[in-house]
Amino acid sequence: MGDAPDHQVLAAEILGIRGAPPDLAKRLVAQALVVEDRREIWRRAGERICRQAPPTPGVYVLKDADGRALYVGKAVNLRRRLRAHFAERRWRALKPEMSRAAGAEWREVGSEIEALLREAALIHTLQPPVNVQVGAPDLDTRAVPRALLRDVIVVQPSIEPDSVELICAAVAGGWMIQRTRRSGADGRRVLSHRARVSEGSLPSRGGVGSRRPAL
Repeated sequence: MGDAPDHQVLAAEILGIRGAPPDLAKRLVAQALVVEDRREIWRRAGERICRQAPPTPGVYVLKDADGRALYVGKAVNLRRRLRAHFAERRWRALKPEMSRAAGAEWREVGSEIEALLREAALIHTLQPPVNVQVGAPDLDTRAVPRALLRDVIVVQPSIEPDSVELICAAVAGGWMIQRTRRSGADGRRVLSHRARVSEGSLPSRGGVGSRRPAL
């Protein structure tokens, strides 16, 4: 067998830590090896995720090896956004939770506003640790005069060529997303939803956020 490694020399040459006692130098080197191993696992996971992701708009959830949600995001180009998450330059400043990313799920969307709403619904439902806001938001800086508030229905593109997304929001706080055919074939169902919006009777976080959303 070869000679035992000189951990003090390794700590000085690799980590830049000079004069560390032998026991401390040994622990520092061991920790550095664990971190480097974690980095390689993270890099390989990123390559696999980005290879599978489509170059289209959507929302996504990064998960750990046990399937727990770590982060929810949205993107104009899912593949490009996920590549940014796993860029080598990000490793040194990476949050500990994000280093555990081992998989991802995504859902393609037809518009930016749909992505915003679906992202908000997923964050509320999954409570991913990287997204969760610790402090209370300052709502006073976001206040809108009551006289300017209106119930609205916005028509946005859908990922299905023969459909559109109807995005409805009520002053009372409810909102929903309804996909409908451009031909108007399901118009009666849409009008029923519209009546609910005008009455402000939608669930407080909309149909998407009122239960565990499926990607």
